[in-house]
Parts: sequence; structure tokens; C-alpha cells
Amino acid sequence: MASSKPSVTRTLIKNKPLLIFANIYFVLVSSFITLMVLPLGYALLLFNKLFPETVTGKTLRHYSYCYGRLFCFVNRPFLPIDIMNKDEANQHKPCIIIANHQSALDLFLFGAQTCTNFSYFVKSWPFKLFFFFAPLMRASEYINVEELNPEEIERQCLNLLNSGTSLVIFPEGKRTKTGDLGRFHTGAFRLACSANVPIVPLIFENTYAVFPAYSKFIYPQRIKIKMLQAIFPKDFIASDLPHRDMMRFAHKQYVAFFNNI
Repeated sequence: MASSKPSVTRTLIKNKPLLIFANIYFVLVSSFITLMVLPLGYALLLFNKLFPETVTGKTLRHYSYCYGRLFCFVNRPFLPIDIMNKDEANQHKPCIIIANHQSALDLFLFGAQTCTNFSYFVKSWPFKLFFFFAPLMRASEYINVEELNPEEIERQCLNLLNSGTSLVIFPEGKRTKTGDLGRFHTGAFRLACSANVPIVPLIFENTYAVFPAYSKFIYPQRIKIKMLQAIFPKDFIASDLPHRDMMRFAHKQYVAFFNNI
């Protein structure tokens, strides 16, 4: 099993003043930008209700992306980000971006890449944890997989892809509790084959080390993000189960990455 467990957290814990200051900075700055962007977000939401042809779900998705990009920028002093191949998804839109899920921070870090029109395929917890953004998330057409039946989920996903909106899906289905890479589910790959759109793998490295499961603190260190080359359904069309072969191919890429870091 490939592992992305932190290797420097113990060293950082010993530096208590830095740890305390970094967490105060993170809470204050993240709270400030949230309070700064929420009023405009709710204003856009109101205009979306009143003038849906002018302020669309796409407008709100762009706005959410900008919030993520701002989050990445203001936290750079303690959470610098290195990203490789950041334009890959933008060059193949619409597409399905898959990502390993190491931390609750992962949702914000998609602001580091350049595709701006995407919807998340998520469970209920982001709507509860980030409740102040829940109305905006729903209006942005984020798909809550715990509230919908499989047929409705597929219908909404295909509608979004057909309209030019990319999807972000965590194929492990949940955040890692240990830092290890989990097994992949087939849903993202079935959708890719049904809609004939590419899969773009995105790899998070160190987000578990920054904010481990059940932690109350962040641990300052560099976050690395890498987008791999797009995977196309047509390359697996000769297979009896092309979506499963796509899934296995993608998972092997993640395993190879974590085995080589």
C-alpha cells in the first residue's frame, strides 16, 4: 500500500512558537477572507434567484474558484504550494478531475490549478462543516451523493458535463484516516466512459501532514500538487470493462508516484 504519511510533523511539533503562530495566522486570515467574500457571494446568490440568465451556476462556480485561489494565496507564508502541470484540466474541459483525498483542506486547494468551471462530487460533510457556504455550494450545483439516488446522481453529472462543466471526484470516496492511499471506486470512470470525457488525475502530497485526520492544528510545510496527463476513454475501448481498466491504470499512477517520493 502506497503511503503519503508525513515525515516532518514531529520536528514541527517541537517548534511550539511557530506552530502556535501559524495556527493563529491561519484561523484569523482564513476567517477574514471568508467574512470578506461571503457578502458578495450571497449577493450573487440573490441575483442568481432573481436573474438566473445573468448570474448562472457557472458564475457562482467561478466565484467559488476565486475563493479557493485567494485561500491558497493568503496562506502561502506557512502553506506554500508547488504545483506541476496546472493547466492540464483546463486544456481538456470538460473533464473529470480525480484526486486522492488526504485532508479537509483539499477542497480549497483546487484554486491552485487553472480550470475554473467545475462542480464537486461530495458527501454531506462539506455542507455541514462549511455550512456558511452551503447555499452557494448548492447553487453552484455541487452534487451531494448522500442525498441523491444513483440514477439522479448520474443524470446531474452528465448534464453538467454536457454543458461544459468539469467535475471533481475523489475516487477513494472518503478522506484517508492514516495518510495511506485507498482503493478507488469506479464511479468517476463510468461517468467518463458514458460522457466520453477524459479523466485528469490530480495528486495531493503533504496535505495529510499539514492537517491530519482528527487534528485540531495545522502543521506548516510545503504542499505539492501534481496534475498528470489526461486519460481518455478511447484508449480503453477495446476492453470488456473499459471503466475498470481506466480505474486500474489511474490507481497505478498514484501508487507509482507515492512509492517514488
